[in-house]
Formats: sequence, structure tokens, C-alpha cells
Amino acid sequence: MTIGLCEALCAVWEKPVMRINILALGPEEQPVPFAGTVDLSYVVRWGEVPFPEPVSVSGTACSKHGQTLVELEAQYTLHTTCARCLQPMVRRETARFDYVVVEQLEQDSPQDWVEAPGGMLDITALVGEDLLLALDAANLCREDCKGLCPVCGADRNHIDCDCSAQKKNDPRFAALSKLLDDKKDTQ
Repeated sequence: MTIGLCEALCAVWEKPVMRINILALGPEEQPVPFAGTVDLSYVVRWGEVPFPEPVSVSGTACSKHGQTLVELEAQYTLHTTCARCLQPMVRRETARFDYVVVEQLEQDSPQDWVEAPGGMLDITALVGEDLLLALDAANLCREDCKGLCPVCGADRNHIDCDCSAQKKNDPRFAALSKLLDDKKDTQ
């Protein structure tokens, strides 16, 4: 796994980054705890800033057989919009990630390993990319969200409009409607 988007954004906005020196972890198989916050307020996804508040990161790093095993937990507040009713929503989330980190990737290294050039693992970029990848494509304010009326645009969670009763037939689908009507007549 290579660090890309978030690392580039950190450089552009000159945001402080959280790093771990994997070469200075100490005795083999002895977990070393770490904790801190990561600023991802510069990340924009579909016109929204999903992480305007600092992301709390905690975990352990452990050296084992020339590799470093990193387990971390990210606690964050997700700010997004409901995909059905377009109302803003805020939700507390927790995500857990595990990584195998090496100082330099070899040609035969598994693709999910993470490279830490010079022994410095950039936690900010790692967490930023994985949180973006872990976000749902569509978020709902609640499971039974009724969404917006496609005719008048009213929020069906708050207003019961009569638009569905006044359903208008689209002339472009007249031939398909005729097929359905013919099918009903034959039954």
C-alpha cells in the first residue's frame, strides 16, 4: 500500500503529521502504545468536509521478524448529508485497522503491506486514506428515511404531500405502459 492522496494534501496544506519511528520500537514482540490526534479537516469528499474535528488515534506497534505490526483505532465524528432527504447529519464512529509495516517493500511483498521509508510511518496519511476508503457511499439519517418527493421536493419525513396520488405519466414511457396494460388484460 502506498501513501498518496492524504500525504499529498498534508504537504499542500502544511498540516502537522503524526509519525512513528518503527526502527526505534525496542525489544522484539514488545507492543509499544501510541496515541494522538490527526487533523483531517482539509479532506473534501463530494463537496463536504467529513472530518472537521480532530480524529483521535490510539494503538500499538510491535516489531516481529523484521516487520512491524501496527494495530490502531480511530475515533471520529462524521459530518455528512443523508442520501435520501439531504439533511445534514453528524455521527460518532470508530474504525479499527491493522497493518504490516516494512522499511522498504520488496518486489514479492504482499500488496497490503505498508512501506515506511527511512523507518518513519506516517500515521496521518495512513488513517486519512483508510477512513476515506471506509466511508459508506451513501449515508442515511435513519434506516426508514422516506427521502424527498421526486415531484415537489418536499421532505417526506416531515410532510405528506399528495404528489404520489397525482402521479403523472411520462409520455416517453407510453409504449411500456401499453405493454403492461396489455399484460393485465390477458390475465
